[in-house]
Amino acid sequence: MKGWIRNREHEALIRTVLTLAQRFHEQRHGLYRRDTPAAWRGGPPMRLVPLPRPQHYDRAVRRQLAQLMRAGETSFADGPSVRRFERELARTFETADAVAVSSGTAALHTALLSLGVGPGDEVLVPALTHVATAMAVMQAGATPCFVDVAPDTWTLTRAAVEAAVGPKTRALVVVHLCGVPAEIVELVAWARGRGIAIVEDAAQAHGSRIGGRPLGGFGEAGCLSFQSTKTLSTGEGGAVLFHDPDLARRARLAMNLGERTDLRGPTVNDSRFDARTPLAYDQVGWNHRLGALQAAHGLARLQGTPSPFARACARLRAAREQIVTALDGHEELRFQAAPKQAEVVSGAVFFEVEPPLERNELARRLCLERIDVRLPYQRPLSEHAVFQNARTVGPMRVTQRICDRGLGLRLDAAFAPHDIRSIVRAVERALS
Repeated sequence: MKGWIRNREHEALIRTVLTLAQRFHEQRHGLYRRDTPAAWRGGPPMRLVPLPRPQHYDRAVRRQLAQLMRAGETSFADGPSVRRFERELARTFETADAVAVSSGTAALHTALLSLGVGPGDEVLVPALTHVATAMAVMQAGATPCFVDVAPDTWTLTRAAVEAAVGPKTRALVVVHLCGVPAEIVELVAWARGRGIAIVEDAAQAHGSRIGGRPLGGFGEAGCLSFQSTKTLSTGEGGAVLFHDPDLARRARLAMNLGERTDLRGPTVNDSRFDARTPLAYDQVGWNHRLGALQAAHGLARLQGTPSPFARACARLRAAREQIVTALDGHEELRFQAAPKQAEVVSGAVFFEVEPPLERNELARRLCLERIDVRLPYQRPLSEHAVFQNARTVGPMRVTQRICDRGLGLRLDAAFAPHDIRSIVRAVERALS
């Protein structure tokens, strides 16, 4: 029975029934009363059933995929669906161009290659990020240099970057972790004229803005991931955002095996056979192409006014603000802070658990309340054996502390206001 419900939890009737059942459960057990024991003290859990999982194949996606099948365009990366998806991405993220690729890692790799980063170069990377950020640097033939993050935003600062720059520094990967903007405006101003390129890793920041501008469009290249947990998801996939058309052309060469013709340029844009323009290969490239199925999925999210993506961003931003506002007064929690003028969109809201309460104990209590919790990265990237030849700037004290104390609460655009209220109450019960 439980499996049947989980498979149908996004159907309108089932969702309504589950909501009514949840409210009856709360009223029956008095879960909003202060004298009702928390689950970790032997009381009933806050949630009757876990919160719904992210929904990836809604009606708009199914309609777009059906159109794709009717057109017979099911696999070609040079087809019209991918081109339309790229145009919608560029419009949504306010850049001149977007190059769709097979993953977020491929986006980082392609961005670095388009900028000419390679052997002998060093790229500054925060120690608190997904392993793909640094792996892409190594895949390009360069060496990562790890930098500690700020204790409030968990992201890179201009001061930390200035102290880390060395004679081989060629680029900087700025990660907007958990949707929170790094000091991207200050970093772009600092890098200008120094010969250091900025790549934005906005994989976790779809829809986040600073000063009204979307993240991903400040540096020379901005990288997106469409993996299943992202706000804009196609299951897998990614994209690189550009303002410079020459960089976009280089990216299309790099992500499609370096293939081109003399007349039409990179063939990923146009693979028509033409005997007058034979294929040419002048450089090493990779197969990072995105398929039409993923592109159609993404198109369904981006089209419409407002688009499903825009509506999801608004709900996630409101949910995060509601949780932070309600819980920020608890001395056991220190939330990841956002800069002024920032609009944060993320699939999770993170905080540090302050002693004497231990992070793992709070996670255990929340699981008993049937709340989905997330951990940040378990240790600084600089400690992994694969990066033993990388340069590390000082001890990673802040990164280590966040790895030891950090905890997150999963968010989803499908959560209703009552769901967010139950998450807040579950945290309060877990802290009691």
